[in-house]
Amino acid sequence: MSRPEPAIQARAPTSVLAVALAIGGHLLAIALVLAWLDRLPGGHRLRTAFEPLAVRDRREIVAHAAERLALFQRENAELTEGAILFVGSSTIERFPLAECFPSRRCANRGVANQSARDLLDQLDGILPAVRPGGVVLYTGSIDFEEGASEHDVAERASAVLDRVRAKYGAAPAAVIGILPRREMTADDRERWRATNRSLAEVARARGAAFVDVARAPITTEDGSLARECSTDARHLGELGYRALARWIVQDGGEAGRRLAP
Repeated sequence: MSRPEPAIQARAPTSVLAVALAIGGHLLAIALVLAWLDRLPGGHRLRTAFEPLAVRDRREIVAHAAERLALFQRENAELTEGAILFVGSSTIERFPLAECFPSRRCANRGVANQSARDLLDQLDGILPAVRPGGVVLYTGSIDFEEGASEHDVAERASAVLDRVRAKYGAAPAAVIGILPRREMTADDRERWRATNRSLAEVARARGAAFVDVARAPITTEDGSLARECSTDARHLGELGYRALARWIVQDGGEAGRRLAP
C-alpha cells in the first residue's frame, strides 16, 4: 500500500520546475516588453536586433556620414587656400593621399556609401569656404550600384559639378570615371561603359578633365576590376591607387598637374 508514494514524490519536483519555468518565461517577456518601451535598459540594442538589415545598414551609413561631416567642419576651420580637394564616396575616403601625393597638400572629403544625391545634399558641409587649388571628384558609383541609368547618374553628377563651379568659379576640376566591379554581367558592363561615357561628356561640357579608369592595370580586358588592384569586389588596393594617382596627374588637367611631384 505504500509503493505509490515515491512516484507521487518524484512528480512533485517536476511540477514545481514547470511552474518556475512558466513564471520565469512570463517575467522575461515582461522584461523584454519594458526594455522595448525604454522602461528598462537595453531597449535600443533589443530593437536593433529585430530591425531589417536594410534599415540597420542605412542607419549606419547615416551615422558614418554625420561623423565625417563633423570631421570636415573641424578641418575646414583650419584649411588654407590652395589644397586639392578630393570629394566622393568610399574610393575617395580610402584614398591614401599622403602616400600617393607626398609633396602636395590634399584634403580628403570622401564619405563611404555616399550617392551623388547624398553628396549634393551634404555638399555645403563638405566644401570649405577657402578656395582650393583644385577639385578631384568621384561620384555616381553608388547610384550605379543601386541601378540608376546612365542618364540619371550623369544628371546627378552634373548637378554636383555645377555646385562646385558655383562655389569656386574657375578652380580646376577633374572627374574620375566610376570603377567596375570584379564580376559583372555583360549588360552591367555595357551600362558601366555607357555611364562613364556620359560622365566624360558632363565633365568636358563644364571645363573639367575626365580620368578614364577603363584600362590596365585597374580594369581587365573584359571590363572587370582586376583582382591584383583591388581589396574586394568594388574597392582599390595599393596597386590600384598607385595607378589611379598616376592617371590623375597625367589626365586630370590643371588639377592633376598641381598634384605632380
